[in-house]
Amino acid sequence: MSLDKVILAEITEDGLARIDLETFLALAKEVRQSLAYCLSRNLSCDTLVEALHTVARSLASLRLSKTLSKPGEVPGGEHSIDSEFLKELVAELLTYYLAITLALVDHDMRIPVKFGEDVAIGSRRYRANSVVLLDLGRALALRRAGARVDLLMPRDAAEFIPRD
Repeated sequence: MSLDKVILAEITEDGLARIDLETFLALAKEVRQSLAYCLSRNLSCDTLVEALHTVARSLASLRLSKTLSKPGEVPGGEHSIDSEFLKELVAELLTYYLAITLALVDHDMRIPVKFGEDVAIGSRRYRANSVVLLDLGRALALRRAGARVDLLMPRDAAEFIPRD
């Protein structure tokens, strides 16, 4: 499958186009061949590289907008190479907006968190089991990066927050 067919499939389908590993490898081969061609002819590859960047940005934003329009319907399995990333991103965005909507943050967008391990953020160090007010975006980024950071909230609100 070529790049233009992947783009056409993504534009015409309501859901996410299925890009499996075989398609992904075929696209990588096509891009490598195009780059090899222009390099072998002593041509500038700037136009090709710029076009590939534009396609990648457009394809990513299109897939993301489709995913965010139907957050519960992200496809799973091997048929979609970015489905796991999209699921995690949607869960973090949902957590972010629910924390704001449920008034779990203060006026500076900080939320109470409890560290499950020692964490260093810049020049500040937080000990395990310490509780601090931390910027919501930073807390979610630390969680996604694998740090054990728990958002502290009432039990009634916790049921709405997606779990990992």
